[in-house]
Amino acid sequence: MNKILLASAAAAAMTVAAPAFATTIDFSSLPIGVYNGAIVTPEATFTSSTGEFYVGAAGLDHEICPLTSAFNCEASVDVAFTSAVDNLTFDTSGYDGTSTLFVSGIASSGAFSTSFSNGGAYTYAVSLSGYSGITSLSLSTDDGAGIAYDHFTFDGSGAVPEPATWAMMITGFGLVGGAMRRRSTKVGFAI
Repeated sequence: MNKILLASAAAAAMTVAAPAFATTIDFSSLPIGVYNGAIVTPEATFTSSTGEFYVGAAGLDHEICPLTSAFNCEASVDVAFTSAVDNLTFDTSGYDGTSTLFVSGIASSGAFSTSFSNGGAYTYAVSLSGYSGITSLSLSTDDGAGIAYDHFTFDGSGAVPEPATWAMMITGFGLVGGAMRRRSTKVGFAI
């Protein structure tokens, strides 16, 4: 009975994983103003179709607005992640009435395309958690005033296990090995 309990504890130790910590890209560390060129973070590079962003604090805290020559947020945005991400969500703000956000990207399953209607709301949370292994996004809108973006939150895709997870796996393997070693087996020869 003890061997069964020991094997069960070892199996549980091998399957329990430490919780994953989500990464959030927000732009609150950037001063308010116009940025020429890409906005680069350790996790992703953001580029505007016009080559300019405005970092502001209107609807969200220091969101990025892809500027057009009319100084609105109507330009499209491309996001290239440093490594593949899962459970991606982000916030949008600045809708001019009911409008649509068009999202296309590359995930582990291939290219995808989807859209979101804000239903007239000024701020809207977008979830792409149905796609795993996202490496890039293209964002555009039919909103006349444009959309600003913030709080890109995600988990790493296929991330290396955390040290606590490794410790639990090694402990589990040790317990299984110990249980197997203590198991008495009788080998007999048939004559």
